[in-house]
Amino acid sequence: MEWESIRLASKMAPSPGNVRTSYWELAKEVSLDRDATPGVAPKPAARRVLAGNSVQRLDIPDKVFARPRFIHDAALPGMLHGRVLRPEICGAKLTELREDGVRAVSGVVAIVRDGSFAGVVCQTEHGAEAAVRALRKGAKWSGGEALPDENDLASFLKSQPVESTVIDTRKAPSVRAKSRTMKRQYTPPYIAHASIAPSCAMAQWNGDKVHLWTHSQAIYLLRADLALVLKLPVENITVEHMEGAGCYGHNAADDVALDAVLLARAADGRPVRVQWSREGEMSHGPFGPAMAIEIEADLDANNEILSWRHAIWSNGHTSRPDGRAPPALLAAAELNNPFPRRIANNQRQASGGGADRNALPLYNFPSWRIGDLRE
Repeated sequence: MEWESIRLASKMAPSPGNVRTSYWELAKEVSLDRDATPGVAPKPAARRVLAGNSVQRLDIPDKVFARPRFIHDAALPGMLHGRVLRPEICGAKLTELREDGVRAVSGVVAIVRDGSFAGVVCQTEHGAEAAVRALRKGAKWSGGEALPDENDLASFLKSQPVESTVIDTRKAPSVRAKSRTMKRQYTPPYIAHASIAPSCAMAQWNGDKVHLWTHSQAIYLLRADLALVLKLPVENITVEHMEGAGCYGHNAADDVALDAVLLARAADGRPVRVQWSREGEMSHGPFGPAMAIEIEADLDANNEILSWRHAIWSNGHTSRPDGRAPPALLAAAELNNPFPRRIANNQRQASGGGADRNALPLYNFPSWRIGDLRE
């Protein structure tokens, strides 16, 4: 039980650069044998500060008395508002941008363009919405990527280039004859994380230093990716976390953070708040990947499973910032000197897995082959 506790507690051991391993992977290289220390006494209950006591939450008073707690409700002194223009077709390039209609909108502070990245900075949020609508009327795009047929995602996934990996295989001589084979296919679709509130961030420049407020789930890794895009040392970037809408998955909090940083460059030191629209969240935010799963089972005359085969076609399941090039931020691929679009990757089984998570059977079948076929 003691070793099992250690295994569960230390399954993932991250290091700088988000390189991960586990004690089990290192067991052959590093001796984990240690003598037990006798006579260790647990802390007396009377000395416990947290365990066994009701600890007051820090966030409740603000939420009860309607004081700004979430990033969406926050306002910094002198704050401006920004909006980003993006194409209706993913991956399209901005070829022309007429600004004459935008200048007529009241309160426009700046129009920003860097390659295919374009946006506005305005005195008010209402003005920013009006300005980006006017900017869209003067924009022309080329290219883009067609969406797959949502009614036949399995065929689309199987037609893509793949990296094929055998996750696990087991062979055992069968003592019983196969009576029949059952086959099933399952196709989970692409899924929007759809947080209650769209993604939001605030940024403020001071010379060559920038301060960012964000509801990112990994502020240090986001800072590392921002350093790659901005070509700045990480010491010049301050990333401060604020609460935002819950996200069981990966929403656009990191992407809107870079949007805010890029627009704030044109604000002469004033903070800029950027919030995505619901439309933008649903069309440009990260999605949970689609999958095609095929399962086959050979059964004997008593319907006992003799052999199990599990094949998976899927995109990678991880596209969060991790400090490695290319940066995993949407606007990084839209700049005049763009970074390549980051292709989502799979975590290793030791780090929780990705498309192959939960693929290994929970039952002790005599024979199996678990194949993970990824884009």
